[in-house]
Amino acid sequence: MITVDVRVVAATNRDLEAEARAGRFREDLFYRLSVFPILVPPLRERPEDIAPLAQHFLERTCAELGRDPLRLSQSQAESLKRHRWSGNIRELKNVMMFKLRCIRARNSRRDDSCRSRRQALDCLRHAGCGHPGLGSELTAKDATRTVVARYPSH
Repeated sequence: MITVDVRVVAATNRDLEAEARAGRFREDLFYRLSVFPILVPPLRERPEDIAPLAQHFLERTCAELGRDPLRLSQSQAESLKRHRWSGNIRELKNVMMFKLRCIRARNSRRDDSCRSRRQALDCLRHAGCGHPGLGSELTAKDATRTVVARYPSH
């Protein structure tokens, strides 16, 4: 017999206790997971956390891309706080990552992370260009025009 000591960390946006009472979640599993519950309110209810988290994701992405760190301006931070963030921290992280790639694509002759015109269009379309909270220096129309000019074929 092999003895195993396991700790499980689980996250959900559902009220598992209510789900268990309604029969949509196994009650025994609920009690196994509820040893030490940590309730974290959604990001939209913690506006004071938005700017520090955004700055962290921005710095981390800059490091991953091998570029000098950037700082959020006060107006960008305030604008980020006004967004609803229905995707919580994942949405904020993705917006910061894609916005940085959008800036990189705009400032470079060709974005190395986008191998084809279609990928570049997808990259810029989902890059947070004009996304609430990050200004609209580059509109979707401008982004498309830029990519079409840089990737004339395909």
